[in-house]
Amino acid sequence: MSVHPKHVVILNHPHYGHIIPMLEFGKRLARFHRVTFAISEVRVDEMAARKMTGQEGENLRILGLRDGLTLADCNALEGVAFLVKVIEAVSDALRVLLDSSPPEDDLRFGPVDVVILDYFHFPAAKLCHSRKMPFYFFNTASAGLTLGILGVNRDTPTKPKEPSGKTGFFEKPIPGVAPKPMVEEVKELLLLLQEVVSLPNGLINNSTREMDAHAVNIMAKMPTLQGQKLWFVGPLMADSSATPAKSSVGHWLDTHSDATVIYVSFGSLIFPDPEELFQVGLALLATKKPFLLSLPSRHQVHLPKELLEPSSNHPATFLVENWVPQKEVLQHPALALFVSHCGWNSTLEAIFAGVPVVGWPLFGDQKINAEWFRDHAAGELIEGTGLLRERLIPASEFAAVISKVADLEREDGNRVYRKAMLSWKEKVTSAIAAGGSSDKDFVELVSAI
Repeated sequence: MSVHPKHVVILNHPHYGHIIPMLEFGKRLARFHRVTFAISEVRVDEMAARKMTGQEGENLRILGLRDGLTLADCNALEGVAFLVKVIEAVSDALRVLLDSSPPEDDLRFGPVDVVILDYFHFPAAKLCHSRKMPFYFFNTASAGLTLGILGVNRDTPTKPKEPSGKTGFFEKPIPGVAPKPMVEEVKELLLLLQEVVSLPNGLINNSTREMDAHAVNIMAKMPTLQGQKLWFVGPLMADSSATPAKSSVGHWLDTHSDATVIYVSFGSLIFPDPEELFQVGLALLATKKPFLLSLPSRHQVHLPKELLEPSSNHPATFLVENWVPQKEVLQHPALALFVSHCGWNSTLEAIFAGVPVVGWPLFGDQKINAEWFRDHAAGELIEGTGLLRERLIPASEFAAVISKVADLEREDGNRVYRKAMLSWKEKVTSAIAAGGSSDKDFVELVSAI
C-alpha cells in the first residue's frame, strides 16, 4: 500500500484496558505513518517494565504527557467527577503538545497532522475541532457502547448518586422498553460525549463488523452518526508474537485433560464484595471440577477456608493465584470455561481462544459485553451482579450456570456453547486475515488518514 506518511498523535486514557488496544493499533499504523503514542508520563516506565514498549521502530515513539497525574490517579475508579478530572488533565497536556509541535526531541516527526482520541476524551475533541485539526475517535470497547451513549437523552430517568461514588452499568437501549434510571452524573457525562460524537472524521472500533453486526445496522440509521465514517479494525490485543516460557500455571494446566478446567478472573481493577466472593468460592467447590481462580491476595481472605489451604494439599483439584498470564491460560486446551467480568479485552481474548463464557459484570460496558455471549449462545450472563448489585447470587445458582455452560458431563463432543464459540473464533480469525473485514477497514483507514 502506498500512502503519504503523516504525523499521527494517539491520545490515550491512562487505564490499561484502553492503553493495550490503542498501542497495538499504533504499532500497526506505524507501518504507514509516523505515530506518537501519547500517554501519561507516569505510565511510561511502567509500560517498559511490563515489556509493552522497547521495540517501537523508527516510526513509533512513546511520549510521556506532562498531565500532572499520579499512578494512583491513573489506576483509580473514583466515580464520574474524578474521571472527568483525569480526562481534562489529559486534554490540557494535548494542548501543550500541539502548541509545541514539532516536538523538540524528534524533529523528524514534524508537525502534528492528525489526532486519534480515546472515545471518552470530549474536551480534547472540542480542542481539535476548534483548531480545525483532523481527528478520529477510537472506541476501545464494543459498538454496543456507542448505542448506550447515544441512547441517553434529557428525559432519561435518573437516581441519586451512591454515597460510595460507585456507578452502575451503561445499558443498550431496547426498543419499546423504558430505560432504567441511571446516576445523574453518569447521564451528564454521556450527554457531554453526545455533543462531540459527530465532530470527528470517523469512529474507529476495536471490534469486527461480524461481532457487532446488530449495532452497526442501528448506528447506520442514527441521525447523530449520519455522514460519519465507521471502521472496525479489531480485535486489537497485546502482541503475543514472542513465545514466552511456559508459566507454572501452564504446567498445572498440562496435568488436566482437554476442556475440563474452569477459569475465573474478575480483572485487575474492581472485584465482587466479600460476601459475593464467598459464594463464588462455594460455587466452584460445588462443581466438583478442577478450577483456576485469579484473585489478588487482599481479596482471597474472603474465600471459603477450603480455598486458602496450601496448594500441596490439593495439587490437582484447584489453584488460587494472585495473577495469571490470561492469554496463555485461555489458549490452553485444558480450558472448558471462562468466568469473567467481561471487560472488552477479556471478551476479545475469550472469543479469540474459542472458550465459552459465564459473565459476572461489575460496571460500565461490561454488562453489554456479557450480553453478547448470551445473545450469541456462546455463554450466559449472571443477572443482578455489579458494583450496585441487585442481589446476592447464591452459590447454588452460580454453580448451576457454570455446569450448564461448561457442559462437562458430555463426552460426545457436542457441547453447544463451545461449538458456538469455536464458530466465532473462526469468524474473528477470518476478519483479521488478509482480505477479511477488519483488514479491509484498516487498509481503508490508513489511506483516509
